[in-house]
Amino acid sequence: MNKKALLIFMMTLFCYHFSKAQTETNYNHCDCKEIVNYSDNDNSIKNGEYILSCYNSLVEKGNYKNGKKDGVWTVKNEKGKIVSKIEFSDGKLNGNYELFTYDGNPKLKAKFIDNQPKGEWKYFNEKGRIIKQGVYENGKPKGTWKVYDKKGKKVIAEYDFDNNKSLISTKAKIKNSYLPRDDESGEYIIIYYPNRKHLTNNTPFEGNIVSNKEFIDLLNVPFVLMNTFTKYDFKITAKINEGNLIIENIDYSQNVDYNSTVVSFPYIAQTNSPNKIKKISHSDFTISKMKERIFETLMVLGPWVTNTNNSFEIHVPFVLNKIEGI
Repeated sequence: MNKKALLIFMMTLFCYHFSKAQTETNYNHCDCKEIVNYSDNDNSIKNGEYILSCYNSLVEKGNYKNGKKDGVWTVKNEKGKIVSKIEFSDGKLNGNYELFTYDGNPKLKAKFIDNQPKGEWKYFNEKGRIIKQGVYENGKPKGTWKVYDKKGKKVIAEYDFDNNKSLISTKAKIKNSYLPRDDESGEYIIIYYPNRKHLTNNTPFEGNIVSNKEFIDLLNVPFVLMNTFTKYDFKITAKINEGNLIIENIDYSQNVDYNSTVVSFPYIAQTNSPNKIKKISHSDFTISKMKERIFETLMVLGPWVTNTNNSFEIHVPFVLNKIEGI
């Protein structure tokens, strides 16, 4: 083989190798472009920078290392405001975990070390008032944790983790719907709650009804999913160790199996008018990103209470614009 032919062969091989190490996906329904890098040795393992841009603006940026999130991951909304800034190391929450409202005001300030919560945690309403707070010490909830009403004035739940005792427990009113704003897209959405009951075991200390709303407020729906038809039931195997939720596995099904007698965080929403909803097929990668978001949100719901050391199942029915029959 002469030098010219060898050079052409090497360049062709390099281009083929590069194309297998990086994918670029265009989502026409939301004018988004996603760039994912993969391992040089295995193009099924995410490795390197991840970038999502929508309407020519950066939405999400982070880094994967051997298939796991690593370093700082940031998500911005259409105004260019950061709505989440989370630090990882080898797939584990490691460092600051910060969430912000659509307008850029603090929503949550928390910290982890190797998936173990640390220090003082504070949750805020849109006006900057604290609506939940407490402290972790040596990876365990310490002292008294409090939850306030939406105005940040009245304590509606209080738990003494040093003595494993509920001090205040107010049963929240069970509502049929909720109208939050998604901080990433900026859209107001309608949440439709299925039939729910007050549960007393394997729940965040403030109870499942209050924590249902917290889960919705803390979860940002990936931009490419927002105005689509989506129907998944994410099933999480977990256990509670000294007040901390330990997630063992997350799987999903396209058949929603809602059960009001087990802990569940339903996210069943109408995101827009029917003529603006898109029918698209969600990729495995998009579903994996939704798994990541669910994992992260469950991890920042704060301390849990239980009377058993056994594993149990958490359901997250995640339904967008397919609310009939739920």
